[in-house]
Amino acid sequence: FVREMFFAGRVRMQIVFIILLGICAIYDLRSKTIPAMWIWGILGFTIVYRLTIIISGQGTITNSLLCLIPGIFLLIISRCGKLVGSGDGWLIIAEGLFWEWTLLICVLVYSFLAAGLFSIGYLIMGHRDRKETIPFVPFLFVGMLIFVIGDLM
Repeated sequence: FVREMFFAGRVRMQIVFIILLGICAIYDLRSKTIPAMWIWGILGFTIVYRLTIIISGQGTITNSLLCLIPGIFLLIISRCGKLVGSGDGWLIIAEGLFWEWTLLICVLVYSFLAAGLFSIGYLIMGHRDRKETIPFVPFLFVGMLIFVIGDLM
């Protein structure tokens, strides 16, 4: 019974997170920026979620800290140039707080594959040059959807 309750709660949290990330993806598509209130809202949501996971004994602090590494890495890269935006880094930190380490890697692989395939398709079709940037949060959204749908099946 407890396992079923935990699974049902996890699915609800995934739905909330997907909705929040979807809103950020729409902002990123429209303007290539995400309002700070959405980023901080998602971070707050995932911090509370991660704390409940740790307190309930379902996760560890060590795993939680490991999950922050990809997002921190992207934040550092965003400070060095314009390859990625800081919003991407903060949202990947939020994803790190939401997923366990191995699940985070799966979501990020799906996200980067989707972004790469999209970019290749656009280059082949001649719509963009290689210097133009694309918003990344929509691909985080797609990567998360692929993972969650695959997890539920």
